[in-house]
Amino acid sequence: MSTEPRLVQIVSKPVAPPWDDSGKNIVKELVDHAGRYAYRIMSVAGYTHPSPLVASEPLYGDPGSYSPGIGQNLRALGRAIRPGKAALLHFFFAPNPVSSWGGRTARLLSGRWTVQTVSSAPRSWKGVGSLLFADRIIVLSEHSKRRLLAEGVKESRVRMVRPGITPVDVSEERRILAQRKIGVQEAQPTILYPGDLEFSSAAETIAASLPEIGRALPKVKMIFACRPKTPAARVKEELLKERLAASGCLERTVLLGKVDDMPALLAAASLVVLPADDLYAKMDIPLVILEAMSLGVPVLVADAAPLNEAVADEAGAAVPAHDSSALASAVIQLLSNPDRLRKTGEKGRTVFQERFLAGRMAAEVELVYDELTEAIGR
Repeated sequence: MSTEPRLVQIVSKPVAPPWDDSGKNIVKELVDHAGRYAYRIMSVAGYTHPSPLVASEPLYGDPGSYSPGIGQNLRALGRAIRPGKAALLHFFFAPNPVSSWGGRTARLLSGRWTVQTVSSAPRSWKGVGSLLFADRIIVLSEHSKRRLLAEGVKESRVRMVRPGITPVDVSEERRILAQRKIGVQEAQPTILYPGDLEFSSAAETIAASLPEIGRALPKVKMIFACRPKTPAARVKEELLKERLAASGCLERTVLLGKVDDMPALLAAASLVVLPADDLYAKMDIPLVILEAMSLGVPVLVADAAPLNEAVADEAGAAVPAHDSSALASAVIQLLSNPDRLRKTGEKGRTVFQERFLAGRMAAEVELVYDELTEAIGR
């Protein structure tokens, strides 16, 4: 009997540097921690995964593109339809009509068992069951599982697997360099918002909270690290600047676009805030929140599902979405109490180690594969 591990064909965005997109980062974390299965990933020319259990296939042209072109998507579909020795197809996409059509086509023509990870929430949950084509559906939060079941998806198809990452390691030298780049002094209270400007009201809520925070903490520094994904983000950034200037908060604010070393920026922060009311185009629990938790940096999020699942059991703090006064109060309480701030960060790191490690995620995903490969053997 052969001892060669069964092969899983991953169907996703290009899995290659830069590692700045949760849609491909979660795939990297999965295959980096391959256990009892081997993987073939869709990548770009010049990138080779270091593990002997992972084969990199150059199907895409631009690793940094958020939306690959039609030609690249057709090559990916061609591989999914003809997966060679792969026993399983594992898709990583938010549910939408195009990816659903491609997944159904590949499932039918390949004759393989399929797994579909709902990488991020759809624009609307209504009718989402019609967009789910796989034999097993993996969701990343209890909230998403509840929403699928409410839409009539059979519970026997759905598995909840929390996202996981490799713990982030930032040297003191990198942390200090990040501080200097943003003009932050040692021990200066620093708030970091590592979110977007387009799909939620989080940035506006933060801006509205800053006058009150500034009165209580006059030395505080606010950092907006908002990578622009579309031209609309630039317009939003200009409007945010105008609002900050009108409230007198612009001088103690730094607005960054794409960040080259996000882990170092997280390590340089006193507090990470993400009071997002909408996680469209983001994972249920954004990887940047997990990175902050792994570093022991306290996190403050909106008290709304699924984001608040990250800070369950006092792993962080949560305030109502859209409530700038509650946000300001929570920030002031944390930054004014160093002992509480430290304990919040420590608890977050403990919960991260218990729930959000990449090795645990990979092991749980492979248990889902087992359900299907055991059926193959019968």
